[in-house]
Amino acid sequence: MAVTNARFRQHLRKGGEVALLCYVDHPDGAVWLWSRSGTLNWNGASWRGIGALGRVTGISKTTTLEVKQVVFELAGVPVDSMDLLAGDVRNRSIKLWLAAISRNKVVGEPYVIIDDLMDYQTLSVSDSQTATLKITANIGFWTIERAVNQAWTHEAQQAKYPGDSGLSLIPGLANKQTNWRLTP
Repeated sequence: MAVTNARFRQHLRKGGEVALLCYVDHPDGAVWLWSRSGTLNWNGASWRGIGALGRVTGISKTTTLEVKQVVFELAGVPVDSMDLLAGDVRNRSIKLWLAAISRNKVVGEPYVIIDDLMDYQTLSVSDSQTATLKITANIGFWTIERAVNQAWTHEAQQAKYPGDSGLSLIPGLANKQTNWRLTP
C-alpha cells in the first residue's frame, strides 16, 4: 500500500490508530459507516460507528488480471428493519477508506482502498431474529467491459487538464472518411 499523504504516513510510523470508513450509495439512502463506535464527523457527513458488527472480506492487492469479490457485511440488524434494506444495489457506488484516527478525528487524508460499484446484496435471518446484510462488489478488470457513463468534451478536458488539447481533434475525426490503400 503506497500512502502518499505525509500526515497519514507520520501517524502510522508513530503507531497511531486506524479505522475503516465505508460509504454505501444504498437505494434506501446514503449510508456512512466506520469501524469504531460512536459518531465520526468527516467530509461533511456523520459516520455511524458499527464496531464489531461490520466486516469487510476479500480485500487484496495483486498484479494479476483477475476479478475479486469483496463482501461488506453488517450483522445484528433488527428484523423489522429488513424492509428498509430492500432494493437493487447493482451499479451503485461503494467506497472504502483506511483512515488515520486520533481522538475521534481523521488525521490527514484517508487512503482509498475501494471506489467501485456494487453487484448485489443478500439478507439472512438468525434464530435470534437479527439479520445479516451482505453487499458484494466485484473489484478488478471486469470494468473493462462496462460501458463508460461519461462523455468528455474539449471544454471539460481543459477544465481538468489545462493545456491538454487531445480532445479538440475528436470532432474532426468523427465523420472523417479514410481511404485505405496497399502500399508496395
